[in-house]
Amino acid sequence: MNKIVLGLTLLTPLTWANGNQVAKDCLDKHQDWDKTSDCFSTYIIEQQLKRDAELRDFLKHNPRYMAPGQSLNKCFGKPREQVFESIEVTKTEDGHHILVKYKERMPKPCYQNAPWDNRDEKQINNS
Repeated sequence: MNKIVLGLTLLTPLTWANGNQVAKDCLDKHQDWDKTSDCFSTYIIEQQLKRDAELRDFLKHNPRYMAPGQSLNKCFGKPREQVFESIEVTKTEDGHHILVKYKERMPKPCYQNAPWDNRDEKQINNS
């Protein structure tokens, strides 16, 4: 636990270094606290919009991550194929008679050889 807290403590200044520099620049540029706050808020909103655009692009190319618990489902979004062609049920005096007609060949299971981020595959194909 102590190692995790130490790691987070060491990494936090690295992630805020750019934001701190922007805050200093806003303070140097504007002497009024309201204008400084507006300047820094504009920077934060721009960063959030960039992050959200990246997330939207990722989800557009990887829709399985939008449904909870489906990120590891290799068959997500693919049509499910049954192993039988038809089922016939007829009622008889003694009960029911069920006839199941299976396919000649069993369908192959879903197989996904793409990386976890489908955008990488499109970049490889374009180059």
